[in-house]
Amino acid sequence: MGNTKGEPIVLCPVSGTKGKLVKTVTLRSLLKEEHQERITQGRYRFCDAQGCDVVYFAEDGSHVFTKADLKVRVGVKETDAPRPICYCFNHTVEEIFDEIQRTGTSTRRRPSRRGISWRPFSSFLGRLHGAGCFWSGVSA
Repeated sequence: MGNTKGEPIVLCPVSGTKGKLVKTVTLRSLLKEEHQERITQGRYRFCDAQGCDVVYFAEDGSHVFTKADLKVRVGVKETDAPRPICYCFNHTVEEIFDEIQRTGTSTRRRPSRRGISWRPFSSFLGRLHGAGCFWSGVSA
């Protein structure tokens, strides 16, 4: 069965959460060197369930990659500060929420999906997602 975009719904084998499609380049960028050889030509999904250690899983169910397999912490998977929200600019959830509490907005910017214009993080908090960059749905 698929969704409205024609993509199949693929569930995390551990949490049962609907996985979000990710590109293989994401795995190649974030997995530790010793796990690189496990990446296959198949398609991968991101599990954004906070209580689940699985971060990426193969659509065919052949294997999973957990938090321990990554070079970086995944903000949505973490409960302890600092929780990363932007790897490119080293932003954390805590610094953005702190700035919003102090000033009512965030001056920190993130690239838009179109890659040219910049948008404030504060406009995305609460409706963020896990695919691509980890604009993950985290809360203060």
